[in-house]
Amino acid sequence: MSQENVEIVRAAIESFNRGDLDTLLREMHPEIEWHDQPELPGSTIHRGADAAVEHLRSVQRDLLGYHMHPKELLDAGAKVVVCGRISAHGRVSEVPVDRSVFVVYEIQAGRILRVRIFGTRDEALEAAGLRE
Repeated sequence: MSQENVEIVRAAIESFNRGDLDTLLREMHPEIEWHDQPELPGSTIHRGADAAVEHLRSVQRDLLGYHMHPKELLDAGAKVVVCGRISAHGRVSEVPVDRSVFVVYEIQAGRILRVRIFGTRDEALEAAGLRE
C-alpha cells in the first residue's frame, strides 16, 4: 500500500507541473488540509479541496513556470516525504525562485488528505515519523 501512496504523490506532482489542477483535485480528499510553510509570510491552512485548488491556482497566477522538481520520495506508510526543489519566477517582478522544499503528504483511502510544507529535511522527516 505504501508504494501505492508514493505513486499517488508522484502523479499529483506531475498533474500540478502540467497545470492540470482538475486531475489534481480528483486526487485530493474532500477534507484535505494544505499547510503552507509556517515561516513564510501569510502562511495559512487551506481547508477543503476547493480551497486547496484555489490556493494552487493563485500560486500559478503569481509565479510563472512554477514547478516542483522531486529529488527524493520517501515512503513512510500513510505518509510520503518529498525532498526537492521549486523553480518559478514572479509574474510581475520577474524575480526567479529556486529553492529547496520538503513536503509531507498524508494519504487516506487513496487520496491526499494532508499536505505540510517544511523549510528543512529534518522537519519533514520528523513530521513523517522518520528520524535520521
